[in-house]
Amino acid sequence: MENGAIKRLYNSKEILFLVFILLISLVSIFGIMLLNSQRHYEATVLNEKIFETVTSFNRLKIMTNDLRHSDSPIVDYQMWLYFREKFSQALMATMDDPQLALELERYGSSDILPSIRTNWELMNRKMGEVDSQIFSAGEEYHLAVNNLYVIMSNSFERQLNSLYESFIVNSRKALLLFNRITVATVFLSVLVLILSLLLITNRMSHVQADLDSKRLEARDATINALAYQAELRDDETGKHIERTALYIELLAREMAKYSEYANYLGEEYISDLKISAPLHDIGKVGISDNILLKPGPLSDEEFEIMKTHPLLGAKSLRRVEASLGFSSFLELAIELIESHHEKWDGTGYPYGLKGQTIPLSGRLMALADVYDALSSERVYKSAFPHSKCVEIIRSQEGAHFDPQIVEAFLAVEKEFEKISLSMKDG
Repeated sequence: MENGAIKRLYNSKEILFLVFILLISLVSIFGIMLLNSQRHYEATVLNEKIFETVTSFNRLKIMTNDLRHSDSPIVDYQMWLYFREKFSQALMATMDDPQLALELERYGSSDILPSIRTNWELMNRKMGEVDSQIFSAGEEYHLAVNNLYVIMSNSFERQLNSLYESFIVNSRKALLLFNRITVATVFLSVLVLILSLLLITNRMSHVQADLDSKRLEARDATINALAYQAELRDDETGKHIERTALYIELLAREMAKYSEYANYLGEEYISDLKISAPLHDIGKVGISDNILLKPGPLSDEEFEIMKTHPLLGAKSLRRVEASLGFSSFLELAIELIESHHEKWDGTGYPYGLKGQTIPLSGRLMALADVYDALSSERVYKSAFPHSKCVEIIRSQEGAHFDPQIVEAFLAVEKEFEKISLSMKDG
């Protein structure tokens, strides 16, 4: 009977078409992610080369200034030669990289490299004058060193800074644009993929259990791919979504020990909760870069816009859910996304819910998300030690967090610390 169902399944043109769509979507997702990784890798390599060039130049400039005022020029000259060679190697490695020339031409800054080469030749001649006068330590020597320092401090330094700023700023803009295109494309691909998976699942009700398992694995992979693309736009790593999924599962299992939650927090609910957790900030895809990536504090108006991301994320998944015509894990995911910034005392957003009116999934996600933010390093702060994280969460009992969930957290806080340490970023 089951073999006959499988045979009919594979003979169905509709199913074959859906499978084809699945394959195209997967190839699109991983192909775009691969291109994204390649672009980031190329930009990182060039960034490191340019940074090393600028850093070694600054060291050489400091040594040249020291040489101007040195009481023992011959001794300091040997150190100066060392930094001169390091800078020369770094500069040549940067200038000779064909990818840099292509990138600068793409950004309309192709005239920078010829100017740097011209000034480097002039600096080399001045360095030669220093070499020839070093043992005399007379006026001509001091004149040669001063002339070299003037060239380094003026035109050459400006050109190096221009190279650095032109490449860093433009490459960042290009990567941000590419990320947005990538996220949008992957988002659409994943929506198609989820729809296809759910349609296939409806038709495969009599297929063997191992086919069901493969469907769930594919679903998890696509959710994580979608969630990871959202994290790329928020300066967070893919490990953030992995850690928070483990934290919320740990909290839910501890809460299941309470009599009032024992029947509610069953294995299916906890499984759906863990699967949904990576999507908690998917709404940030709809927040503009100038707000999401702003390095400083947000204005009141900008923060109000940022506060809409739970609604945007829930709205996106509701569109998918509405097209299904039956209940799925998306119902819990929408609930979690929409309520994970609510606070126990009613001061959260987007609805200002209070106490038990906040869905349990949102209350659990709130603590898991805050713990990970506190214990992880960000561009604007260092990671807090675990003890400090516990202290802060304890202080927010009854304010930000459900007191029972804080109690459950304190019972398993050592497990939180183990996850945090074992899955540290970097």
